[in-house]
Amino acid sequence: MFSDGQFKAISDLCGSISSNVDFQSKFEPADSSSLVAVYNKKIFELICKRYYHRVTPVFCEMLESRVFPDKETFTHMISFYTKMKAFSQVKGILEMMSELKIPRPITAINDLLRAYAEEGMLKEAVMEWNYMLDNRIEPSIETLEHFIKAHGVSGDIFGALKLFSKLFREFRLEPSSDTHAMILELLLLSGKTDLVICRFEAMKRGELPAPGTRALNVILDLHRRQNDIKSMEKTFESIRADFGLRPTDKSYECLILAYCESRKYSKILSIFKEMAVEKIVPNSNSISTALHTFTQSKDVHSAENILFLSLQAGAIPDYQHFVTLVFLLCKIENNPERALAYCLKFKKDYQLTPNQEIYVHLIFCYGKNQELAKVLRLYRKMILEDKLSPTPLTFVALLIAYINSSKFLEAANLLENPGFYGIDNANRHLFAEISTLFRTKNQQAIHMLQQFDWTKLKGPGMQKELEKINQLLRPST
Repeated sequence: MFSDGQFKAISDLCGSISSNVDFQSKFEPADSSSLVAVYNKKIFELICKRYYHRVTPVFCEMLESRVFPDKETFTHMISFYTKMKAFSQVKGILEMMSELKIPRPITAINDLLRAYAEEGMLKEAVMEWNYMLDNRIEPSIETLEHFIKAHGVSGDIFGALKLFSKLFREFRLEPSSDTHAMILELLLLSGKTDLVICRFEAMKRGELPAPGTRALNVILDLHRRQNDIKSMEKTFESIRADFGLRPTDKSYECLILAYCESRKYSKILSIFKEMAVEKIVPNSNSISTALHTFTQSKDVHSAENILFLSLQAGAIPDYQHFVTLVFLLCKIENNPERALAYCLKFKKDYQLTPNQEIYVHLIFCYGKNQELAKVLRLYRKMILEDKLSPTPLTFVALLIAYINSSKFLEAANLLENPGFYGIDNANRHLFAEISTLFRTKNQQAIHMLQQFDWTKLKGPGMQKELEKINQLLRPST
């Protein structure tokens, strides 16, 4: 049975990650080792398949079923939460492990140091390093790399270089090609391009370990930052031709970012086609950047192609990709039916249910098209089936749907709903829609809006918006 302190640690953590988990009694870990293994396998598979939105619910289900988590469980959860940069949850996991007296393995320490390094969280990285030393845990090459990188990303590049020399000598480890590539990354990050080239040439001459794909990716990124696309493309070709290596998703990401920045639309599509053929899974940043580029150019067809090719290569879409596609179909193409079809596909194939932002786009679009019955059906589905609470923007979308369908009494009643207010962005969006209504000269809508007490809109930064609304509402002379 858990002690009071252990139970509190678990309850506190679950309270922070899921409001649905409610523990009224202590856990009974009796004879649950087989169940632990089942849950560990399930969590690990979800992380590997990148079904990230399902990991926390499974972990909470495990705790709710009173199955005692072990070191492997916590290691998986650290891996997951560091990937998600969910540091409050990471803190909860570490506190729970401490309370349960479960030591952190070196793999978990490496995951933590990697995340801290990527975010420039030097203080946390130092604390994790000290934990490792205090518990006499032997570091790996990866451990040293992440700790050194944490110093470099925090802005202390020369301190990082000193640590590089000191730590590898102290722990009698040999720096790998990836270690030297990490140094190249830090030098590039700090703008020391001459030193990047100098060290890379030393790797090519054999004075340092031969460059691998990671080092070549740094050179690709250097050319991208210098807007030297020809040199970047030449370096990319050399990965296979001169070094006999296979490009990675990071290699392709450099090309995609460069082509997006220079608006070379056909080349963006050709890169995604090549990745699909090569079965190289594009990373989330590559997909998001390409989708954003085609959103700016209002090219719905190409955006759909990007997503199709990414899925063909094995990518798992996330909510950002989902929202962008729905926005394009609703806002640019005015085709909510196709957007809704994608919602069904994403739910069936990837267990991604529409979130509040997606519902807002759909409701706005149907409302604009005066399809009030579909708006109300979606609104009910959002609340009753998907258990989502409406946001102020949802109410704005509903208001416009009512007005466009000449349901002015319903619109007036909605304006009295206290859920309408609270987000500055929603208030600004509302003003934009009010301006549109006044331009249409819809007298019934204008009369309804003139009767409303607009001082109720008290969100941050609303004073200027109120002045604009008052100017619109002032009767013309």
